[in-house]
Amino acid sequence: MKYKCEICGNEIDLNKYTFVFRNNELRNKDAYCCGQEMVCLTENEGMPTIIRNEYTQEDRIIQHKANQRERRLKKDGYDKHNPDDKPPKRRIK
Repeated sequence: MKYKCEICGNEIDLNKYTFVFRNNELRNKDAYCCGQEMVCLTENEGMPTIIRNEYTQEDRIIQHKANQRERRLKKDGYDKHNPDDKPPKRRIK
């Protein structure tokens, strides 16, 4: 992001940011010149969204059920890599 000082006209280009909480707002710690905050020249796209690839409890349950089914089919002699092999009908006890 590019910043420009309104007083002296100094311009800086910051690639890494250190945010601080001042006056109930997030401010860029390194964007200060002549005793006041510099003006941002580039568009602010906001804070990035963090996408986590961790499993939720629901994902774990789905994976557990899939593993159980695969173990059951393997025990019945079904080979999922053989296209001619069809899964056996489920036995009801």
